[in-house]
Amino acid sequence: MEFSELMSALCQGALLTLEVFIIALPCALVLGIVITLAVRSRIAPLRWFFNAYIYVLRGTPLLLQMLFSDQEAVLYGILQVLIYTTILNRVLLMGNSRMQVKIISRQYQAINEAIATRLDRGATLLKARTGYLKEDGFVVMTVINSRELAHLNRLIQEIDPQAFIIINQVNEVRGRGFTLQKKDV
Repeated sequence: MEFSELMSALCQGALLTLEVFIIALPCALVLGIVITLAVRSRIAPLRWFFNAYIYVLRGTPLLLQMLFSDQEAVLYGILQVLIYTTILNRVLLMGNSRMQVKIISRQYQAINEAIATRLDRGATLLKARTGYLKEDGFVVMTVINSRELAHLNRLIQEIDPQAFIIINQVNEVRGRGFTLQKKDV
């Protein structure tokens, strides 16, 4: 095969690839939007069906690899799926990471006020009773961005260095200040 024939075949292949891309892109975009809306739907059977659909599509390459490859390649495939799923979830949630912070302190009123005024965040006071001393009090619970955690920690330490702090990572937060606009009260 001559160079000119080879280049002609490569150009035809590139044009075919471009045509397939131009046709597939809008179809994939529409399908992606439909699946996203279905997965976030309040209709449980619809949500379940499309979640199963996503897992089947994600698992198809691995299933094909199991049929046509040796065990070592399959184990590498499983490892690859675990790694890219974890990385993809981290990237998608990056910037949306929220922390739930519970503060147990005798200075709960001052901490609650500081969260509202200095962090511009809401807080909830939960009635509590200590297990050891059987003292009644309140737990201050708030949800903040992960970037605000160090600032909140300094704020708590200024008010009560003896405060007991529990920090949990939260997957999703809905409501005013997060999914709804803050309103001046």
